[in-house]
Amino acid sequence: MLSFIKQILKFDPVINNYAWSSMTLNRVGNFELFVPKGRAGLFIRLFLYIYKGIRSVSDYKFFSGYEISNENNSKLLFYYGSLNQFKALNPIVSKVRGMTISENRCADFKLQYFNCFLFSFLFLPITVLKLISVNQYVFNSFRFNLDGYLMSIGYYVEWLRVLNKLSPRAVIVSNDHNPSNRALISACKSLGIKTCFIQHAPAVCGFPALDYNLALLEGKHAIACYDVAPECNVKFVGSYISSHVNNNLSEADNVLFSTGLVSNINESSLVIKNILELNKRIILRPHPADPRLELWKQISNNHNISFSDPKLESPITALQSCNVVIGAMSGLLLESAVRSKAVYCFNGQNTVPDWYGLIENKVCGTLSLDNLKSLANIFDFENLVIHSAQCFKSASYYYENIGVGQDEYLNQVHNAIHECLL
Repeated sequence: MLSFIKQILKFDPVINNYAWSSMTLNRVGNFELFVPKGRAGLFIRLFLYIYKGIRSVSDYKFFSGYEISNENNSKLLFYYGSLNQFKALNPIVSKVRGMTISENRCADFKLQYFNCFLFSFLFLPITVLKLISVNQYVFNSFRFNLDGYLMSIGYYVEWLRVLNKLSPRAVIVSNDHNPSNRALISACKSLGIKTCFIQHAPAVCGFPALDYNLALLEGKHAIACYDVAPECNVKFVGSYISSHVNNNLSEADNVLFSTGLVSNINESSLVIKNILELNKRIILRPHPADPRLELWKQISNNHNISFSDPKLESPITALQSCNVVIGAMSGLLLESAVRSKAVYCFNGQNTVPDWYGLIENKVCGTLSLDNLKSLANIFDFENLVIHSAQCFKSASYYYENIGVGQDEYLNQVHNAIHECLL
């Protein structure tokens, strides 16, 4: 009991919410990219904390839910808290035969969110005392993530329960900054369980240091972004995404136009109109988390262009029929470059940071409202050939071994996990 109390008192909800508490990442200054304006505000975030806790009562299984059977008994435990994390880890799970756990995805075990909420409520006085003395930047972040700060200790305590029940030898995650992931890693450290991080998206400068037993990274760009703890063993394994490479650039008639969470509809419509005037075919693809999907679908109908539903169609499928990609800053631009597409970033008048260094590292060109007249030059076939080659060459900085098949990628991951963790 004394050891448990020490662990609770040592836990830091500010560090656990690194994505919002880090001044380097500065999510507060770009909050609209992460939190809709209607969900910002201290009282709104407090309401969401209570509302989500009450709503999760239906999942209440305090004394069950983590029972191991012969079918799912494994030394490895994989956790994924989002669709992207699931997509990154699911092929690896099948290869190394691990147990899986998630609060909102199909898995061997369901992380009990109500238990997390219950524990966070029980230890609320301790959390509040720790949040009273934060700096001004962290205090400002409460408007967008107060519920995350309050929930952190609940995740931590529930993870201690899970790990004691399942007794894995190692835990594998693919996100380094979300509260649930960071609470899990903290619980592993408290119990002396090995940890592994598998990169699933381009790294961002300012992300937390790699403080795992093993980190499997996609390429040199990642190691340039991350600080690495002395005990962390880093290996480059590339990504199975980079195995889907198409070096054939045919006639430049097909354009994938992707939008972001803060993309302006009028600005986007203006670009679409200018592209159509050049007799190009367009596929419109919104961001999967954009609540305006139906509105974007209506825009595509108004312009009589194709629509790629991000909830139904994978990026790979959407990219197969396109030679040119114009879109808001996102990882999709990198995925396009590695497939030898001619890639251009268009953010309109929004000041979206170059999160992944794609513009800086010449993975993509830029298009602005001021130079829409240059679209004709962009679609000149000779220019497209040169630009797509530049995009592909620059993408190799992000991915080790571009063109390696998924089987070889999975073998590298499998061997690294068994060598360093088991």
